Amino acid sequence: MIGKTLLFAASAAVCAAQMPLVSENFEDDVSEAFLNAFHIESSAASVKNGKLLLDCGGIAKDWVHVLRFPKQGTAPLSGKTYAVSFDYKVLDKKNDGDYWVAAIIRPSGEDSGYLIVDDTAHFAFSKGESGSVKIFSNAKAQLERGYFFVSPRKTGAKVEIDNFKVEEMRT
Repeated sequence: MIGKTLLFAASAAVCAAQMPLVSENFEDDVSEAFLNAFHIESSAASVKNGKLLLDCGGIAKDWVHVLRFPKQGTAPLSGKTYAVSFDYKVLDKKNDGDYWVAAIIRPSGEDSGYLIVDDTAHFAFSKGESGSVKIFSNAKAQLERGYFFVSPRKTGAKVEIDNFKVEEMRT
């Protein structure tokens, strides 16, 4: 009985394993794999001290997708469950109403114009704040057009990001 219990426990651990699609720590620069997978708003992004610095002070509009996975025109997220995670620190804020959003969204149907939000996280509310963000996609057939993005609500916030991962959740 102990052998079967151990086998079951080992099987359960394997089923919950994650398959990394992108893993980036920005130590030397942005890796080619990250550049190939992500759209990065070049006017707002740079790598400094082993972190991806997102500075939206020079962007004139709200909700710019500073990071987007996958790039438009590449294979979108398919009908599997994905986890997107990263660490962040707020370096500067100019407006009290500023915050950032990380989300996984997808169209609700053909040409409807509506979006379904699978998961969202609001972060970077105050200068000096640091933490981690982890959001998940839903495994649904319509997810083939889904994508992940990071965007500021308003301009003027400077955030650094590190330890960025996109993982396929295995069941």
